[in-house]
Amino acid sequence: MVTIMNIVYALVMLLAFIIVSGYFWQWFYAAPTSQNETHYCDTTDGWKLALHHYRAAQPAGKPVVLCHGLSSNRYAFELPTAPSLAKYLMVNGKDVWVAELRGSGMSETPGLYKSDVPYTWSFDDHLEKDVPVIIEKVRELTGAKAIHWVGHSMGGMLMLAHLASHPDAPLASGTAIGSPTDFSKMNLSFANSILKMRHLFEFLPISPLPFLARLAT
Repeated sequence: MVTIMNIVYALVMLLAFIIVSGYFWQWFYAAPTSQNETHYCDTTDGWKLALHHYRAAQPAGKPVVLCHGLSSNRYAFELPTAPSLAKYLMVNGKDVWVAELRGSGMSETPGLYKSDVPYTWSFDDHLEKDVPVIIEKVRELTGAKAIHWVGHSMGGMLMLAHLASHPDAPLASGTAIGSPTDFSKMNLSFANSILKMRHLFEFLPISPLPFLARLAT
């Protein structure tokens, strides 16, 4: 009995240490980005997305939307103390808008115990519901007829998929940075192994996989 209690106590202490450590490192590495303002747009299924505006002194040309990749956020384009694509474009006269997809950064994220939005979403949700409102919101705020889209990784994939289904989309140009377009030669054995575990979590209110991924990081 004593051994079981010791194990339970050790597990509780380990969990508490992990949680406290997570909050500590989140605080330790916290650094604000330098956007001039942040706007929000609403998707058709109730999510609120953040659009961070980097306003050039004398903007020229069409606005530029920067879209991050999977499990990323606005820091992909402006990590403090590191080279910043958002600030570089702004300094060179571009009207820059850094978008954050649902569940990322300052966009709406599910609550821990109670949530007004789902705990899960997919690439299709980003494609069909996030991308269109981001484009239209930037056009509305700037009055531009078309925009430039620069996407990193999944952000570029979203642009390519959007153009494939909407060839008349109001995009003046599209740039994909490190965006895969062919998965036929990719080894998916590890990913498939993880997916097989999803049935073990069906009784939980939220998936522990994001937490485990952060812990691993």
